[in-house]
Amino acid sequence: MADEISELSFCEVLVDSAREVFETMIFMSIAESFEEDAFSDEETVTASIMFKGTLSGGVAINCSKLCSKEITANMLALESSKDISDSDLFDAMNELANLVMGSVKTRILSEYGDIQVSIPSIVNSTQLKDKSDTADVDSVLLELDGTDLLNVSMWYR
Repeated sequence: MADEISELSFCEVLVDSAREVFETMIFMSIAESFEEDAFSDEETVTASIMFKGTLSGGVAINCSKLCSKEITANMLALESSKDISDSDLFDAMNELANLVMGSVKTRILSEYGDIQVSIPSIVNSTQLKDKSDTADVDSVLLELDGTDLLNVSMWYR
C-alpha cells in the first residue's frame, strides 16, 4: 500500500505538515533547504513517534541542540532560550513530533485509513537507523526563520 503515494508526495506531506505546525503553533517560518551535511559536527536532538495501521512506520524530527532550544523558547513563549533545561527541551521536541505526526495523519487518512500513534520519545540516530534499514524513508531538510536547520523524516512500510 505504501507504493500508492509517491516519494515526492510523502515529502510534500512532511513539508506541509511541518509548515502548518511551525506557522500556527510555534510561530516560526519554514522553507525547504538543500544544504548537505547539515548536522555533521553539532550535537543534535531527535524526537520520534511511531504509527501503525495499513501503513506503519514513524516520523522523526532532528535538529541541532541550539535549534531545539529556539523551538522550545517559541513553544513556551519565552524571550530567551538561554535557561531552558534539557527536560523542557525534550518535552517540547516530543510535543513537536506529536504535532507533526497529527498533521501527517490528517493528510494521509483518506488514502490509508486510521492509524494508531505511539507516544513520542527522544531517540539516538542509531535507533532510527535500525528502523529505517527495513523501510522506505523520505526526508526533508527545512530552514527555520532563515537561520536554523531541521530535518523531518518519515519511514514506512
